[in-house]
Amino acid sequence: MSMSDYDVIQELIYQHAGDAGRDFYSVPAVDAGLSAALGRYARVVECAQARILTLAEDGLFGHSLAAWDDLPGAGRLQEVAYLHWPAAAQVSAVLGDNLLMDWWYYRDAAGALRVDLQADGPTLPAAGDALLVVGVLQPAVQGFAYQGETGAATSLPAAHFNLLALGAAAYCLRAREAALALSPAGIGGYASAYHVNVLSGLASAYLADFDAELAAIRAKRLERPPWGMPERKRMRRLQEARP
Repeated sequence: MSMSDYDVIQELIYQHAGDAGRDFYSVPAVDAGLSAALGRYARVVECAQARILTLAEDGLFGHSLAAWDDLPGAGRLQEVAYLHWPAAAQVSAVLGDNLLMDWWYYRDAAGALRVDLQADGPTLPAAGDALLVVGVLQPAVQGFAYQGETGAATSLPAAHFNLLALGAAAYCLRAREAALALSPAGIGGYASAYHVNVLSGLASAYLADFDAELAAIRAKRLERPPWGMPERKRMRRLQEARP
């Protein structure tokens, strides 16, 4: 039987925690550590997707984005990164000017994600108009239940599985350290201060490595030139070429 991505990451977590036999860490404890690590990871490595939604309301305020969740293959929408109106029925066909100057997204009292728009010109968005939405999705690991949803497909690269496992193991070790410090004789027998300190040191080292790897990923993103940089370089070359 083939292993899911969650199975692979879970096995790595147990290896990092020094519990290959799975004698000390329960699956719920490992899942809690993985959830914590995945939440940290998602703040640095975002998964974005572009979709076309049909507006159900007229005007500028309270446009619902709930239809996103009904589209096939769409992950759970967490944030709005970009909006384009008017749009076309297909993402690849959206070529016209964007008449939106600004937008604000929020969740209403029912928990639905909505947007208020600021448009350029007298024409306002109308029900039935197409809206291009680039959204940031909830991260998913195939087979793992995260924030109430089990991932059908993994939205992060396999190269980062070990990074997630490292962070998750750190949180697992930290949790066990705290439990032993509170009740050293009540969890699997006697544990001395030495054992607690060993867990503390290993957890701190793992968290430091986890933070360093996330910082390296964040730095690589910042190294990319901002939009417009090629144009500015071109204009500078043209100006320098003038007599």
